[in-house]
Parts: sequence; C-alpha cells; structure tokens
Amino acid sequence: MRKEILQSLVNLSVPIDEIRKQLRSLPWDCKEEYIITKAEILLTLQKVSENRLSEQDLITWAELIEGRDDIGFGDDETLKNLIYEIANPTLFGKLDIKSWIEKLGDSSS
Repeated sequence: MRKEILQSLVNLSVPIDEIRKQLRSLPWDCKEEYIITKAEILLTLQKVSENRLSEQDLITWAELIEGRDDIGFGDDETLKNLIYEIANPTLFGKLDIKSWIEKLGDSSS
C-alpha cells in the first residue's frame, strides 16, 4: 500500500489534496525507500510546462516529496537538489522549468 501511495505522489496520478490525506495514513517508520527517477520528475515538469499543473501544485508536490524519509533519489544529487529548489521558492526564486527540463533531458542515466 505504501508503494502505491508514494507512486501516486511521485506521478501525481491522484489530486494533490487526496495524496496528502493518504500520506497522513502511513506510519512514519519504514525500512524501504521508493527511489524517484529522473523520468518521473521530467514528466511532472512537463505538466507544468504544458499548463496541466500549476506552479503552486508543483511546489506542494516537491514539499511532500522533500519531507518524506521513504522517498529517495539513489545517488542522483541533481534530482535531490531540484526537489529542494522547487520546494523552497523563497530561497531560490521562480523556477526555470524549461531550463530544468533541458538539463535533465540532456543528462545521462
């Protein structure tokens, strides 16, 4: 059940408010990590680029991911830094979606 809820969050396959409620139902202790991929992040950035997702929902999405101990980034510090940047717009200013899409699309792995 945890994996399915985390996948729903990462892929935004369920409205963000519903995902938030589902996340609250999960116990905090967990030995397994859901590893978010570059492809999953790219899909979400593309939704914003195509106006299918608001920037505020993107920020909320990143905040929910950033606050989870059961979602990891593997060895990819770029993905971790991007989620941190999206989740903290007061520190980093407006996110350049197009630039991040290009950067992630051009990187290997």
